Amino acid sequence: MTSSEGNDSLQRNADALFGSSGNPTFELTLSSTAINDMVRLVVQDKILPVIFVPGIMGSNLMSNDQGRDKVWRLDTSMGAPLGLARRMSFSGPATRQRLMHPARTAVDPRGSVPGKPVGSVSRKQQYSDERFWGEISEGSYHAFLLWLEERLNGQGSNPANWQDFYYTAVSAAPVPGQRRPEPVLHPGIAMHMREFDPRRYAEPASSGPTGAESVMSDDLLKRSKFRMPVYACGYNWLASNSVAADRLRSRIEAVISANNRNGFKCDQVILITHSMGGWSPVAVHRSWGCRTRSQASSTASCPRLARLSPTDAARSA
Repeated sequence: MTSSEGNDSLQRNADALFGSSGNPTFELTLSSTAINDMVRLVVQDKILPVIFVPGIMGSNLMSNDQGRDKVWRLDTSMGAPLGLARRMSFSGPATRQRLMHPARTAVDPRGSVPGKPVGSVSRKQQYSDERFWGEISEGSYHAFLLWLEERLNGQGSNPANWQDFYYTAVSAAPVPGQRRPEPVLHPGIAMHMREFDPRRYAEPASSGPTGAESVMSDDLLKRSKFRMPVYACGYNWLASNSVAADRLRSRIEAVISANNRNGFKCDQVILITHSMGGWSPVAVHRSWGCRTRSQASSTASCPRLARLSPTDAARSA
């Protein structure tokens, strides 16, 4: 609820959730009439999707005939893909060779998905129908994707509340009995990251300190304007990498198209890859006429790939 008589310094944000229609919805809890601080409804109209590409053997596979039988399904029981292990252990070499053939298999989208919505996911079914998490290994990747979705989309649009970043500041204590004001992050502040020191991963300069660059509050303020839904893209790891690249390119185009509606704007995606999953983006990159780092000292801009960290991508927006 909102009140024109509320104290602006006690304003709170309510961030939108999005379903299959793409329209924003809000979930609010009724509060006591004694609480009359203003609630601001926030809709982030810029979208920068993140697509995760797994490593070899990390995608679920099925037969591509009419039966669509399980071939390589990495659903877990007690933390391990026991069903797959049992099925493979009772199959002889000839059977496994017949089943696991690139011409007779396809990506299986029917794998397990998380049971609880997090971040920008409002319904469990979105994981399989819209985010494609059912295509990849539950045991290997779902915990990471849940963490990523929560970190990118589940902490609200106010970067002063994001758990991974902090700076030393002193603020006045609230009046007894009064709600603490919504924190405000100002530009020009060098931020620290919890449990991560970039200086440990930077090569020492020939003289002076390392060239590690701090994340600035300006970067987080720009990043806060974006919604960053997390998708997955499985591929048939028995087939050629060029086949995987074609599938990834189609997925990128589909994700961008799906997020360019109802007044929202999406131009690029960020790709996160594991192991052999990194080969597909290279092929996609070349198919769009973009140079890779090995081909040029400075990477040319690519029309669909924001080949940067989320913070850097926001910085260039």
